Amino acid sequence: KKINAESFEVFTDPRKQALLKVTEALLPQMLGETSKKITANLGGSFFEAQVQTPLAGATAPLLVGQMVGIHSARTILQPYTKIHRPALPAVAEAIEGWRRGEYSETERNDILAKIGFTDKDIEVLIEISWATPSVQDLITMAVREVFTPDVAERFGIFEGFEEVANQAESLLFKAGIRPETLKLFWGAHWELPSVLQGFEMLHRDVIEESDLDLLLRAKDVMPFWRDKIKAIAFSPFTRVDLRRMHKFGVLNEKQLFQGFKDIGFDAEKAATMVEFTLAFNADDDDTNSRKDKNRDLTRSDVLRIFRDGLMGQKAAEEILASLGFDPLEIQFLIEREIFLQEEDKLKKTLTALRRGFLDGVFSENDLVARLGTFNLPTKMTDDFLEGLRLELEVSTAIPSKSEILRWFKKELIDETKTRALLEQRSFRKEDIDLFIRDKAPEKKT
Repeated sequence: KKINAESFEVFTDPRKQALLKVTEALLPQMLGETSKKITANLGGSFFEAQVQTPLAGATAPLLVGQMVGIHSARTILQPYTKIHRPALPAVAEAIEGWRRGEYSETERNDILAKIGFTDKDIEVLIEISWATPSVQDLITMAVREVFTPDVAERFGIFEGFEEVANQAESLLFKAGIRPETLKLFWGAHWELPSVLQGFEMLHRDVIEESDLDLLLRAKDVMPFWRDKIKAIAFSPFTRVDLRRMHKFGVLNEKQLFQGFKDIGFDAEKAATMVEFTLAFNADDDDTNSRKDKNRDLTRSDVLRIFRDGLMGQKAAEEILASLGFDPLEIQFLIEREIFLQEEDKLKKTLTALRRGFLDGVFSENDLVARLGTFNLPTKMTDDFLEGLRLELEVSTAIPSKSEILRWFKKELIDETKTRALLEQRSFRKEDIDLFIRDKAPEKKT
């Protein structure tokens, strides 16, 4: 397609029109036979021929520039120079096409050479086309310990990289990323636990304080703030804790004041809370004293009823819990009561065995066999038997119950003597009364 010279601005400017006419007149003489052949073959003006021939692509800018100046020549020739000159890919496009397999290495170099680059320039262009981390990337890699081999190995930040690199080898080349560069990005890509999760792990002894330091560093926490953040890693005392610890003398007023500040009160409100706590604990002492006294009385009633067998263990435990006793206290009180029950039962049994032995109901062998059923300590059994033997020796000077009652029935001794002898045998008064009534001598008619 021929270009209509009238459509260009140069043909509307009188001064440039004059220069153009001079240029058209002089160019054929400067080019000689070449210009005549071009004009004859294409028809039309020499100027139109220049636009449509390779020779014009090289000579027209030079000649017009000489005539009208470089700046004006560029303006005049720009529209049709684009039509003549074949477009070349840009540097980035040439390299990108080579990476994606659209150009061979030779084709790539030819394109870059046509653009005007030397072999050395091409080598440099290829080298600088590889992706490199930005400044921010490098900072992130540094705080994520990518450049610290021992820490990187401990945290396992390169785990899984080799597999990914092998699978994505062709894609890496197309993207212009070297494997060693991808490794740096891989090491820095992991998600980190939050600071609060770090606190929780520290509380549960999952990590050490030094591990928390590394986490804060990896989270880009400024060094100035790291110690401050660690200082609030642990929970402060609650208001109830503060009041109770002051009551028991664990905290003084200064510590109490700081404790209220720790949970968010300003200095004025913290001072007010201290005053309130002092007043509350002073009044609470009297109130608690009355409560404790009432609680102890109720506890005694519950334990007595349980000891007498009128209440089960579970019911007793529930009532004691409602009175404010903690589980350890309840366990101690119930076990103590059970022990006292067993102790009372044992005392009654030993008393009965003693009486039976002294009265001749049990022999010593019978007594030992019965004592064996109680699993008593050996020393306790031996002491009990030794005491009975001594008591038996003393009581042999006193007639037996049967002898005393037989003498009384035959009126060999009177009632007063009978009672005295039975009392020496350790019988109760009500039992002696029954013995007297049962064995009283029959009245003679």
